[in-house]
Amino acid sequence: MKSPVKETFRARRIPWRSALVVAGCIFLLWLAHPLLLSHGLRMALVRGASESGLQLEIGNVQAHLARPIVLEEVKLRAVNAEESRTAADAKRIEISLNWPWRALIGGGRFFRALIVENVRAVVDLRADRTRHRGPTPGVPEAEQRV
Repeated sequence: MKSPVKETFRARRIPWRSALVVAGCIFLLWLAHPLLLSHGLRMALVRGASESGLQLEIGNVQAHLARPIVLEEVKLRAVNAEESRTAADAKRIEISLNWPWRALIGGGRFFRALIVENVRAVVDLRADRTRHRGPTPGVPEAEQRV
């Protein structure tokens, strides 16, 4: 027959194991998050630039939840040089983020500071040539204006 003391001890020991496993997982995630955040940020920036018709190259990305985000050797170019001559080079970009609840709830800014070092850029603001081709056959004029 089991004693009630051993059953009580086992019942108390199981939550501690679970808490230790959760704490260990959080610790491992904290150790790995700079690498995961850096790769995710790089992929998101490159994808966003390509959807906008730009080509983005980033040398090094340093991202950590408790520190500013640092992008080094950033090169931004227009994919089609005939339509746009937009180009920018920056040696280092440092982005300090504000706490999310201050930006969302308090109406504050999302970025606390943005520092760009050694930047050279050309921004082409010409209108897109594809918009001024003239009337499209088979499409009513009211729809073309929209």
